[in-house]
Amino acid sequence: MLGFNETTGQPQGISFDFRIDEGPVLVRVAGPVESLLGFSADRFRSGAADLFDQVHPDDGDIVRQLLLTEPTRGPQSAHLRVRDAADRVAIYACIYERVHEESATTLKLSLFRATAISEPVDDATLLHYFDQLMKNTRDVVYIKNTHHVITAASTSLLEYVDSAQRVEHLIGRTDYEIHPEEQADHYHSLEKRVFKENRYLGDIQEAVTADGRSRWIDNRKLPLHDADGEVIGVFGFVRDVTSEILLERELTRSERRNRLFFELVSSMHVIIDLNGRFVDVNNGWSEVLGYERDEIVDNYVPDFLHPDDAARTLREIERLARGVKTLHFRNRYRHKSGHYRLIDWSAEYDPAEQLIYAAGNDITDLEATRERLEDLVRIRTNALEKAQREAVEANLARSRLLADMNHEIPDPSHTETGDVNANTNEADHGEAFEQRVDDSLQRLRGASVLLVEDDLVSRQFVRELMAHEELQVEVAGNGVEALDILADRSFDLILMDCRMPLMDGYEATRRIRANPALDDTPVLALTANAMKHDITRALDAGMDDHVPKPIIPAVLFSTMARWLERGRKAV
Repeated sequence: MLGFNETTGQPQGISFDFRIDEGPVLVRVAGPVESLLGFSADRFRSGAADLFDQVHPDDGDIVRQLLLTEPTRGPQSAHLRVRDAADRVAIYACIYERVHEESATTLKLSLFRATAISEPVDDATLLHYFDQLMKNTRDVVYIKNTHHVITAASTSLLEYVDSAQRVEHLIGRTDYEIHPEEQADHYHSLEKRVFKENRYLGDIQEAVTADGRSRWIDNRKLPLHDADGEVIGVFGFVRDVTSEILLERELTRSERRNRLFFELVSSMHVIIDLNGRFVDVNNGWSEVLGYERDEIVDNYVPDFLHPDDAARTLREIERLARGVKTLHFRNRYRHKSGHYRLIDWSAEYDPAEQLIYAAGNDITDLEATRERLEDLVRIRTNALEKAQREAVEANLARSRLLADMNHEIPDPSHTETGDVNANTNEADHGEAFEQRVDDSLQRLRGASVLLVEDDLVSRQFVRELMAHEELQVEVAGNGVEALDILADRSFDLILMDCRMPLMDGYEATRRIRANPALDDTPVLALTANAMKHDITRALDAGMDDHVPKPIIPAVLFSTMARWLERGRKAV
């Protein structure tokens, strides 16, 4: 027998000596190494085989204990799982001692197969073991004779009996004397079948403990036989499975709730595997695509897709398998009648189940409506842009007409505002006036202007005028936008409409003048109200001059040139 001396019948052991001060170094090996471990002693001596490499990884704590450098107080014992050359694991009793020899620590280690040193157990010991089992097991264990009388029972049976305080009080009694009649009837019927059919039987039933708690128990019974094979009783064991039953019921309820939710939602829900095979679908598929569940399950996703969407969908499945969630992925599924529906999907991969869970909404009609709205917006936008272009052209024509009428254009060097005297009676005539306008434009070229104007037509008109004369223009639609722009950059001059939403030109100018960094920047009012009190209000807000609407280009450019040339500090 493996591990025993064939002559003496005594267990054989393997001996190893290691120097362990600077790591385990084998200095001696003896015994039937090859017969027990499958490696020759020479393989261990040469280092081709290493004992500690063969130890089961879960026994690393024992190896670390063996390789401590402190001497032991005499021999110590442990158990090691060691893998042999054939890759089989066996348990070895380990006797070891660490001693100092020649200024070095030596580990003396002997290994014996556990099966070789185990001794047979006598009847008395077996009875002792059985007694310990009956006293300490948490499961209920009992033995009954063929008369259904209890002959042995574990202490744990007392948990289900309120008429006894010690297990000895149960011996010699039947179930009818310790359990409710209905429960005893059930036990008796099951035992009758065991005796009659001579086989193992069991069931799960509800029972009541001695303190009145309702528990679920797994009740198993098997026949006991004598030496001749005759049935002489029944051996039973009972395990409390309440937790498992409650968990199973909760799972069942949860599955039922999930199935109801899965089926009742109006959207399309689907479970597919990584091969693109349908595992399950809800009723939404029938409502949206016209297919019954059994027409889809176990078929493959590409079979129902528009041909142009198949490859893209399979790539999305690969992305999901890498842990990337899908949000708003769109593809076209074929309706049972042949046309296609556009579906918007969200999906996630469950690595534990290796399944993809997805929910989709049919957006075919919504997308068609969106496209119709976009077409309508496009048509109306084109019409508005055309109207704006026509208005700009009309404004330009009107301005040219006003500039040329009667040889009398107001001299912009004279207004009613402060240093700038209003509307002089003097008039520039012909070539002299044109020369003054040209001079103004020359001085303006390259200047940076912030135009604050909410009216689209006026804004476009002024921008085109300035772009034509090579001015740099930035536009704000109201006072709030203007202040945001001025927080980041400065300009040579500001043209400020007075009436705007959110913040009008008066308030915007007051805030500009409150900023020392902007105090030198001229602000010109653009206003259709050229009455004296309107001009006064603009000046009080901090504006420097005004340009009346409708805008006459010559007046606009001359006024701008004058303020850019002399600046606010000169006033």
